[in-house]
Amino acid sequence: MPDVAVDGEMMSKLIHLLGVPSEVGAQNGTRPGPEVIHSPLMQSLIGAGFPCVYENVERYAQSSEIFHAKGWPRGRVHFQKKVAEVAKLTADQVFTSLLRSYVPVVLGGDHSIAIGSGRGALLFALLREETIGLLWIDGHYDAHTPATTRSGNANGMPFATLLGHGSRLFRPMRWVEHGAGLRRATALSFRPDCTLHLGAGETNCEPEERALLETLGVPMISAKDFHQLNLVTPWTALTSFLNRVDRVWVSFDLDAADRKFAPGVHLQSDGGLSRSILLWLAGHVAISGKLLGADIMEYKPSAEE
Repeated sequence: MPDVAVDGEMMSKLIHLLGVPSEVGAQNGTRPGPEVIHSPLMQSLIGAGFPCVYENVERYAQSSEIFHAKGWPRGRVHFQKKVAEVAKLTADQVFTSLLRSYVPVVLGGDHSIAIGSGRGALLFALLREETIGLLWIDGHYDAHTPATTRSGNANGMPFATLLGHGSRLFRPMRWVEHGAGLRRATALSFRPDCTLHLGAGETNCEPEERALLETLGVPMISAKDFHQLNLVTPWTALTSFLNRVDRVWVSFDLDAADRKFAPGVHLQSDGGLSRSILLWLAGHVAISGKLLGADIMEYKPSAEE
């Protein structure tokens, strides 16, 4: 892989690692992930010349209980109130970080945390009057709704939620101006034509999820597509996506990577994306100069023991 040139503005910005030690959206062993992964990640970033700091968002919570899934899960969406609380806390911290001109990188924990990080990015883009895109890199679609979920776990719902199709508790309403000085209540969401899903595998990807994304017109390139096609098709899709937006939020689930490169996840991927493909993707986003922030989700330390 060739070296990627990163513009001076990005090099000078503080990378704000935000650890969110929650697995209430899945109960899958990912809660310890941020504390384990942040130190080597910081060393790599600082070694590459990026100023970097780490915060555990638990310090801002009124109670650490919101990060713990206790008791027997009930309802169509398990531990729904706690998932919503974690999302609100995450959204607030991402929004604050962006207001300070930092580059927030949210470390999970389970992927339901992205309901909050994506919302924080949306709020910032609304403030700046910019068009924001969502690049979702994941071995799964994460596009279930309360009506289609089979597991009841919220970590299978964040992409659908950020597209405006999740639980109302996960999509708080805001008053916005709407012509002639009128106001209306709306929940912020990403435009489907400003999203791109990459890396879905062939297991644990239910047809109901794909049907929703196809109905919305979300572009998708599976892991199999990456392996069977040359990179012209993914490059065209990624370039088209980047050209449509002013800023990009990247949500990366580590299970998009093949298990040879990322064994430390709950659902390991056979035939997932290779290290070189992931670096290729990262390079193109970096070169665009549009990166607003990112998630790195679903790291499960015990899977590497």
